[in-house]
Amino acid sequence: GYLMTGNDTSSFTIGSPVPTGKLPAVMVTVANIGTNWTGTWNMSVSFPGTSNKFDSLDSIAPYGGSNSYILSADRVTAGTNQPVIVTVDPDNTVAEQNENNNTASVSLTIL
Repeated sequence: GYLMTGNDTSSFTIGSPVPTGKLPAVMVTVANIGTNWTGTWNMSVSFPGTSNKFDSLDSIAPYGGSNSYILSADRVTAGTNQPVIVTVDPDNTVAEQNENNNTASVSLTIL
């Protein structure tokens, strides 16, 4: 998707291609399917040509608690089927039984 108005996450629009002049963005929902609070954690996102890391995110409740985030980038590489990769807990600071469900990706066409 993309942001319709500058960096205003409330203007997030689902869709691809990302029009020229709009910021590519993704909406990520992180759920805790475990039995304990996560404690503070971090997340990284890689758009074509740039990456960001978000530290000290709020703890998520156990048993299906979740938080949603809209992540965008202002310096990206244009092209067809550009990968956007999100990794939750890239530094493995949260104790988990299953580390295999911490990465997701989507492809965007960026004009």
